[in-house]
Amino acid sequence: MLNELQNSPVCEARVQSMLKEMVRSAVGRMIARQESAAPAGESEAHLDRLKAETDRIRDAQRTRDWSVASRFAGELARQNGLDAEAVEAPAVARQVLFLMRRLNELNARVEQDFEDPLHVGRELLLDHGLTPSRDAMKPPMLLSEAIEKACEEAPPDVETKIRVIGKLAIAFFENVAVSSIVLEQTELMRWMPPPDGIECAITVS
Repeated sequence: MLNELQNSPVCEARVQSMLKEMVRSAVGRMIARQESAAPAGESEAHLDRLKAETDRIRDAQRTRDWSVASRFAGELARQNGLDAEAVEAPAVARQVLFLMRRLNELNARVEQDFEDPLHVGRELLLDHGLTPSRDAMKPPMLLSEAIEKACEEAPPDVETKIRVIGKLAIAFFENVAVSSIVLEQTELMRWMPPPDGIECAITVS
């Protein structure tokens, strides 16, 4: 089952979306930290925490303790439709731990030299499909938010249809980041029966 999960194009899209959000949120925190009033002595403590965390990651990589990956992915994994078992699969966990080391290296450099994370992290951001700009650091849109936005811009008759299909979509995908939904899933949803309590039909054009 794990082999199927790792080789699935749907899962791969969710994994890449999760990694992208790990980068986005980490760099966003670096920017916020630079722009806040840090207590005296906090910088050294922050660097010590980064070093200790990197040492734990390195030990986990060396011992193949993939369970560590799900602790770092946390809520971002759930938002992208990935449970702990999926994140702890070796092919996924390896990427998570490697990325965390890169992020910690960037974080330490930003903390030590007070460099702009958007500048020194440019390569890392581009590697994950992110433009090195403040706007690109905004949180991803969740499916529920996308549905509400579409309803706000739609006429009343269309809004009703959007809300019905939106309920079905959330029941099928869960309230994940829109960026984690791929074409293969939307095609499959066309042929799925509606869940209990949702009386609707999907018209296949």
